[in-house]
Amino acid sequence: MASALVTIEEAKRQLGLDEADSAPDVRLDQLLRYASARVEDYCGRPFRLVSQDERHEGGREVIILDVRPISSVTEVSDFLDPADPVVVSAPTYDLDPDEGTLRKVDGSDWGPGRRRWRVEYEAGFASAPEAIREAVIALAGARLSEGTGAFKSERIGDYSYEKATTESGAGLPPEVSGMLDPWREGGF
Repeated sequence: MASALVTIEEAKRQLGLDEADSAPDVRLDQLLRYASARVEDYCGRPFRLVSQDERHEGGREVIILDVRPISSVTEVSDFLDPADPVVVSAPTYDLDPDEGTLRKVDGSDWGPGRRRWRVEYEAGFASAPEAIREAVIALAGARLSEGTGAFKSERIGDYSYEKATTESGAGLPPEVSGMLDPWREGGF
């Protein structure tokens, strides 16, 4: 599992936990890593820096990269002849880092060909945005307050008890999914 998007110390401060008490640190670290993965999965995008290596179809005006924002493009290569790929000079294309798109400076299409264009780049965030960190902490805090989650209901004689479900269809508390919805890929 990847590292957490927030530190244990940051989560303890936000959750009002005693920062000097290290007893919950192992469990909190697990929950923060779990929550970070759930947040990235729900949003369909990473909130950390990642290296990407993608192949794209040709014959289009724009190459749309899979992950954004783009930090840097390492290399664009033309695989018209797979035995002899050609590196495309950076001054010949424009990058829109927020949209995650590449366009040729001269306005022409990227030459036609199946999986002809290879783009290697760095994308994501050097540090997760504040709203994302808040959502990770809120989700980890919700799981921490649930305890072990060993049961959702119990019955003793005529007495029975059932915990109310507070999760959205995505398995996230509504306040967490509400915080994340603006960050979801595809505008869901």
